[in-house]
Amino acid sequence: LKEAGYTDDDIKEYIADTYSQITNKNKPTCKCLNGCSYSYDFTKLVNIDEFNFTPESKYTSILHNNNRVYVDTPRLYLPFGLDKYYNNWSLNFEFDNKYCDGHPEFLDFLNNVECSILNNMNIKLDELNTQLKIKNGVPGFYARIQSINRKPLCKIIDTRKRSTSFVNVYKFPKDVHVIAKLRLGNIWNINNVFCYKYNIMELRIVD
Repeated sequence: LKEAGYTDDDIKEYIADTYSQITNKNKPTCKCLNGCSYSYDFTKLVNIDEFNFTPESKYTSILHNNNRVYVDTPRLYLPFGLDKYYNNWSLNFEFDNKYCDGHPEFLDFLNNVECSILNNMNIKLDELNTQLKIKNGVPGFYARIQSINRKPLCKIIDTRKRSTSFVNVYKFPKDVHVIAKLRLGNIWNINNVFCYKYNIMELRIVD
């Protein structure tokens, strides 16, 4: 879009319009029968307007009421499992049931986090390494599992009724649904590109 001559405001409006198409109430609604099977209580999400951006010596921290920001996800699709990335593991979450109750609101929350980063850091859209994605009309985002001394800083729980194998970061299945507890990371300026990550503290595999 930038190369096509669009301004930063044009690009921001385009992204807002794209996500509004997903969250628009006139769009398809939940297809679950006899009530939503994957309902998500979005009312427990923290208030982004209460975020505090605190400059540190090497990064900018994002706090809420002087605490790190934690958030629980709805049921999400994990098509590729875990990918090793240096000393960490990268995950590619997808909203395959994006119209289930509360899911559009969670997706809107993720988008608003990035808007808050842009506004509070006073940076342009092309200066932010976004963690959001849309592929073939399916929205999603990236997150990671960190490690210290090769020990993953994430608790993995398999709650599937028919699961018969042990699961950890080294033996993690593909094509599964999960619910994750995320911690919003700090903002780093790396060669004039501003980066942040969602760190996964707990990953629960569900049916």
